[in-house]
Amino acid sequence: MRKGSMPIIVITVISIFIGCFIIFSTIYAPEIVLRADDAFKTLTIKSGTFFTIELETNPSTGYSWTYSITNNNVIQYISSEYIPPKDTTVVGASGIQRFVFRGMSDGETSIKMKYEKSYAQQTEPAQFRDFKIIVK
Repeated sequence: MRKGSMPIIVITVISIFIGCFIIFSTIYAPEIVLRADDAFKTLTIKSGTFFTIELETNPSTGYSWTYSITNNNVIQYISSEYIPPKDTTVVGASGIQRFVFRGMSDGETSIKMKYEKSYAQQTEPAQFRDFKIIVK
């Protein structure tokens, strides 16, 4: 080995190690999942973090979950999907409605979830959940 090449090798190995750590911690980071019991609590996340809200639903009743975000600059809606019940032998079994969001910039916001019939004139939803989110 040439004299002076050892620091370059050490810096290269450390850089590769740090890069791998960042990549794997992003890929294998634990998923943040909020459920009905987590409503009315505060979640603090880092900017760029994805999180989901999973709520029990039964589309056959005509009810579905809708959301509203109080500050769209802080978090962004990504997607929504319905996950059917695992036991398909039970008629009318509830599934899960899954909403995916992402923290975008520092601040505070709230995701207000309503479980209601979209076609019915209602004054109050059948269920209501409020998820407070802080992005740092």
